[in-house]
Amino acid sequence: KFKDADWIESEKSLCADRLDYLCKNILNFKDWDKCHDDLADFLTNSKKRFKLILMPRGHLKTSIVTIGWTIKKVLNDFDTSVLLSNAVWDKARSFLSEIKEYMTTKSILPEIFGKFENADGWRADEIFLTKSVQIILPVVQMNKRKLKSFEITNRLKESLLN
Repeated sequence: KFKDADWIESEKSLCADRLDYLCKNILNFKDWDKCHDDLADFLTNSKKRFKLILMPRGHLKTSIVTIGWTIKKVLNDFDTSVLLSNAVWDKARSFLSEIKEYMTTKSILPEIFGKFENADGWRADEIFLTKSVQIILPVVQMNKRKLKSFEITNRLKESLLN
């Protein structure tokens, strides 16, 4: 479908480097505005490990942070694991489902990066990508905490998952 290898490399770089480009042009988040530029800048440039994002409902927080930022982290490091959690188990599953859709049929990501789904397929609560990425939901449902997404770095992965 895409003829120019240089264009594909350019798209890969833009998707991996710029959250705004990924969300607006690839994931097609049409309601992007100045406040989302500020959010993307905060996510990208803040050196803090934990970030508190206070924005009203309906301002694409879940779309940008849980979906877009998670996909961007995967595109930047194909040897990573991501833990998605929410106070409601089915909500966390819906986040994972939406990520799966964007990585298969809902965007042109597979045309740019190649197929993500591995030969064994994906489960409703865990996916392993062909490029050694793992996105999982916690075994135990979170009760009172509302952690939208938490990246497990490779160093933490071994201690947390073993």
